[in-house]
Amino acid sequence: MFSMPGPTPYDLNFRALGIPVRVSPWFWAVTAIMGYREGDWVGVGLWIGCVFVSILAHEYGHGLTSRAFGLDAEIALHGMGGLCRSEGATPRQRLLIILAGPAAGFLLCAVVLASVKLIYGVDPVDSLALVFPRWFGDIQAAVSGIGRNLRRLETIHDLIFINLFWGIFNLMPVYPLDGGQFTAVSLTMWRPRQGMSWALMVSMAAAICLAIYCFQQDQTPAGIFLAFLAVNNYQTLQLLQHRSRYGTIEEDPDWWKR
Repeated sequence: MFSMPGPTPYDLNFRALGIPVRVSPWFWAVTAIMGYREGDWVGVGLWIGCVFVSILAHEYGHGLTSRAFGLDAEIALHGMGGLCRSEGATPRQRLLIILAGPAAGFLLCAVVLASVKLIYGVDPVDSLALVFPRWFGDIQAAVSGIGRNLRRLETIHDLIFINLFWGIFNLMPVYPLDGGQFTAVSLTMWRPRQGMSWALMVSMAAAICLAIYCFQQDQTPAGIFLAFLAVNNYQTLQLLQHRSRYGTIEEDPDWWKR
C-alpha cells in the first residue's frame, strides 16, 4: 500500500551505517501537526525530534538486519511514517527483517528507561507510569524523581510512548503495518496462492475491531487511520480476487509486493 515515495528537491538526504536515508518534507509537516500544542513551539520541536529519532531507529532495525543478510537497504521517512526497502530476502529472512523494526524501538525504549534509572534513580516501572498511569507504577514517584521540568518530562514521555506504544500498535495484524506484513509472509509461506487473501481478511477484521475500539476511547485520529487501512485492504483484496478470477496472478507468491 505504502510505496517508497519519490524524491523531491526539498528532501533531507544522508547516509549512515552504510544505508542511505531520505527524509521528505511531508515527514516534518505531518509530525508537527500530530504534535501541535498551541503556542508551544518548543514542545512541538521536542516532539518532532523524538519522532524522528524513534522512527529512524525503527527503520534502521529493518535496514541493519537486511544488511546482515547481505542485502542492500534504503530508508525513507515520509508523511505516513517510514519505510525501509530491501530486495532479495527469503521468506524466513523477511520475517526476521520485519520483526527487527519493532525490536529496535523496544530496545530504544529500554535504553531510555535505563538512563532515567541511572540519572534520576526512578524505577523503570514508575517511568512507564508517565505513559500508562493506570497500568504501571507510581506516576508521582516518577515526577518527583525526574523533577518537574516540563520539557524533560515531555521528552521522556514521548520517547516511551512512541517506542513502546507505537511499537505494540505496529505489531497488530493489520496490513501494511509490520504485524500485518508478518502475517502476510507467514500465510504465503504456508499457502502461496491463498495466503495473501487470508492475510487481508485477517487485516480487515483486526482493523475494523481496532477502529471501533479507538472511536469508543475518543481516539478519533487512530480510528480514522485504521478505518482507512480497512478500506484499503478491502480494495486490495478485490483486486487480488479479480486477478485470480481472470488468471492474471503470477506464480511468484511475491507478486503483491511489486
